[in-house]
Amino acid sequence: FVLTFFVNQSFLFWGSVYNSVREVQGKLSGFNLICVTNAKRAADGSLHLEAEEFLEDVGQCTRLFHVLFWASKAKRFSALMTDEGLKRMESRGLMSAKQLDILLGLDIPNDQLFYAPLEWMLVRCNQAADEGVLLADNATKSSILREYIFLRNAFAHIGNIIEGR
Repeated sequence: FVLTFFVNQSFLFWGSVYNSVREVQGKLSGFNLICVTNAKRAADGSLHLEAEEFLEDVGQCTRLFHVLFWASKAKRFSALMTDEGLKRMESRGLMSAKQLDILLGLDIPNDQLFYAPLEWMLVRCNQAADEGVLLADNATKSSILREYIFLRNAFAHIGNIIEGR
């Protein structure tokens, strides 16, 4: 009975983490989808050069957020949060030298470094809206902010599940 109980609890824990992981992936995808569908386009539907650069910036920040987030949650990836790991990611093109300098200069625990690229994603969207590269209407801004908040809630839930275990 005891073994069955703990196996069942382990399976429920795994299931809740799995569902939350998929939710984070979905929210990242939703955030990027809103960005790409509202980026500035030419009459033929092709992206303007500024829009391509904006989407590359947001995509790069999304990937960096994702890597640093999982490095903060999984011990097997924790080496990525060290100075050496960050420098290696910069040398491999996962972040720019400027971003590396910012991350190394932050006065926060290394397991919270993922908050920086997460913030950069939203800041870059606001900048693109101000520049006219991204639609700046209230509906688009609200959708981006809502998806950002949903993303924040989804990844915070994973930490809560793990800590509550």
